[in-house]
Amino acid sequence: MCALCGGRHMLRNAAGRFVSHPGLSRIRDEWSAYVESMITSAEDFTRGHMLTIRGWARGVSVRNIITRQSRGHYASAELREWLRTHRVVPWSEYVSELADAA
Repeated sequence: MCALCGGRHMLRNAAGRFVSHPGLSRIRDEWSAYVESMITSAEDFTRGHMLTIRGWARGVSVRNIITRQSRGHYASAELREWLRTHRVVPWSEYVSELADAA
């Protein structure tokens, strides 16, 4: 069953109309590629210094910090600076934009 549309393979766009989507696996692959490109950008900016020592010791995921799924208090000062100047589109908004574009 499609977790995105409940099996109907339809999304509701901003106007409230149902539109078909290309398939959850492709959407997830695109989302993952997008997030990975943002992580690479952050890594370049921070020169690899993305977590505090406490965050690193606790095994905090940089991906979760960048996608705002985890609190950013384990982010290094460099990563916090990058986060202030770069907006990562959240999953829900990413899916909504796909529905609106259809």
